[in-house]
Amino acid sequence: ATAVNGIVAVGYNALASLTTGIGNVAVGYYAGATLTTACGNTVIGHAAGSSAGFTGTDNTFLGCGAGLSNTSGSFNVFLGSLAGCGVSTGTCSIAIGFDALNSTFTGTQVIAIGRHTGTALTTGSCSTLIGHSAGCSSTTGANTVLGWCALTSTTTQSFNTAIGLGAIQSGTTATSVTAVGGSCKWLRRPFAGSPSALTTKVCGPGARVPSCGSEPQGW
Repeated sequence: ATAVNGIVAVGYNALASLTTGIGNVAVGYYAGATLTTACGNTVIGHAAGSSAGFTGTDNTFLGCGAGLSNTSGSFNVFLGSLAGCGVSTGTCSIAIGFDALNSTFTGTQVIAIGRHTGTALTTGSCSTLIGHSAGCSSTTGANTVLGWCALTSTTTQSFNTAIGLGAIQSGTTATSVTAVGGSCKWLRRPFAGSPSALTTKVCGPGARVPSCGSEPQGW
């Protein structure tokens, strides 16, 4: 690195290519090695934030390989080994956990917390995925997922809410679905007066559904 104010570089080739970028911190072997003019990045870990052409700003990458492929993505927080390591241009996202959001993600405003969470997400935005492998097959966004292996079969559709262990584990094109309860499959109930595509699925232990397709109490 050349003489730049307000930087910290610790480790072999850390910030090795830096020219004018200020306010960067890199700790670890090849951490931030290709960063040149970008500012305000904190990259800690072996090869963290070391992608060629790293121009993103105000990122925090912590963990071996965290943010490894980031180029122009900015305002991201990736914590954990390989967290966000496939994200190149995605912005304003948070990935916490081993392998979380490890995909060629180019979207924005995603929260992925848990091991293998959101590992197939590519263009989707505005998703919240929490739990081991939550939403790990989903490629598009605007889904809210909470639970171990919840929403693991849906791939290309959006606007789903899956809460509970294994909620929505079958079907690949779910849209506007709400599932509450563990091991939810496909219990279909269209909303009265709503578009036919809008469907609620409520099932599993504690989901207040006496049988498949029945009207939940109080709805």
